[in-house]
Amino acid sequence: MRKKRTDLKIPYGIMDFRRLRREGYYYVDKTEYLAQMEARDSFIFFVRPRRFGKSLFIAMMESYYDLNQKKDFKKLFGDLWIGKHPMENANRFMTLKLDFSKVGGTGRELQESFEKHIASMLEEFLFRYSEHYDDAFKTAFPGKTAEEKIAAVTARSRTIGIPLYLIIDEYDNFTNQMIRASGVTDYREITHGAGFYRNWFKKFKGEFDRTFMTGVSPVTLDDLTSGFNIATNLSMDPDFNAALGFSEAEVLQMYRDFKGTGVYKSDNPEEVVNSIKPWYGGYCFAKKKVGVECVLDPLSVLYYLESLVFYDMRPRNMIDPNTRLPFDRFRSRKGKIGYEMELAAQNLSISHQRNEFLREQYFKNWKVISELDSAAQSFAYEGKWREFFELVSKNFAETTPIRGGIDGEVRMQGYFQCEMGHLPQFITCAELEMSHGNCDFFLFPERHYYGDVPHSYIVEFKYLKKGAKKAELEAQRKEGVAQLKTYAKDRKIPALAKDTTLHLILVQYRGPKMANCELVGEKQY
Repeated sequence: MRKKRTDLKIPYGIMDFRRLRREGYYYVDKTEYLAQMEARDSFIFFVRPRRFGKSLFIAMMESYYDLNQKKDFKKLFGDLWIGKHPMENANRFMTLKLDFSKVGGTGRELQESFEKHIASMLEEFLFRYSEHYDDAFKTAFPGKTAEEKIAAVTARSRTIGIPLYLIIDEYDNFTNQMIRASGVTDYREITHGAGFYRNWFKKFKGEFDRTFMTGVSPVTLDDLTSGFNIATNLSMDPDFNAALGFSEAEVLQMYRDFKGTGVYKSDNPEEVVNSIKPWYGGYCFAKKKVGVECVLDPLSVLYYLESLVFYDMRPRNMIDPNTRLPFDRFRSRKGKIGYEMELAAQNLSISHQRNEFLREQYFKNWKVISELDSAAQSFAYEGKWREFFELVSKNFAETTPIRGGIDGEVRMQGYFQCEMGHLPQFITCAELEMSHGNCDFFLFPERHYYGDVPHSYIVEFKYLKKGAKKAELEAQRKEGVAQLKTYAKDRKIPALAKDTTLHLILVQYRGPKMANCELVGEKQY
């Protein structure tokens, strides 16, 4: 029986599938992917970003395959896809889950932590399935090593005819931490040759009837390939693009279902979804799905929904604090931030976090940031573009080291990517494809929070090395003017610049200093 809409509960942060289903939390049905996985292979490898729903998916898998949960099948799955299309493997397995995020340490301590976790999970496994093991087995079990416990459990499984399902969560958690902390030397010692992690995967190989393994990166698996080369990697398979996270259709249905709950009465769900896509969308894990199926960050979608349901308004900060990325790692690992400038952000949430981090590296003086924020207000609301770019130029020159000219253009691009992308009043599109080229920046209002911003901008930056002659500067100027006038003819502009005055701005640099800043044209839309 379908619950009343007022009974719906937002599953923000809920990773316990049984609790979610029993306590009436809203659930986006992902159970059909179980059937698709079974049709592919018995050994599956699948990676996704952090906080993307992996733990909940695993918990759902455990409830579905665990023979101890057979009595709860109808309650947990009856109204879901898999409940209406049951498979022969439902509640057929003894499941062993390993979570390597709980493993840590260095050197010998790391191996001991790893094996201690496996031994602990096997003891918990024996407790759950104790009725299938005799007293002699249970008495001898505690005294065995982790390796001996694995061998004993798998051997007994074959004897009693009950298959085993191995689920490994965060398989690369401690290896990624190891790379960040000490580089690749220690990492290679455990994943290559006779490394203990590599050897453990050899033990897993062939001992379990089915295996599902997940994490955030395929890097570690690539180094373990010869140790565990039987898994099918579905991470970039188009059929599994939206297996985790929420598709646009799923988000729209969710917001429709919650409309009318709590105090959520105002915003139209279709308009809401269109407004949050630039912030929380942009994920696509399969080449064939590019431009076809966008996946949204599930935690951020639920964060936004909570604000609608409890306050009937958008959150004051579009970035969920629980999804903030640890960009400080770039500082400790690289010493400089040039590499990060080459990374493309999936959406505005990540872009703003990245630009905030970069901004802190350029500006150690908060007075400078305050001045820039004030200039940004005038840039957005009063169209004072010259004052804004002169201040930005002044600060760029002051933050550029004496030898900055060696990589001056790259530094300038990174600097302006940071400063343009940090403007909260605008959605900033860098390298936007337009008529016969890609403009450096297109800035149009972020209409939901700053719908009264009356200006939009196309900005083209040009750079020459210090000491370039006036003739070179003029030739470059003519090129930039022509590009801007061509961009202005693009068919996307009327929609993007609607209800604003569009300014075409050319900015030229000679070394670290601005040599020219001019208005090439403007038009009211």
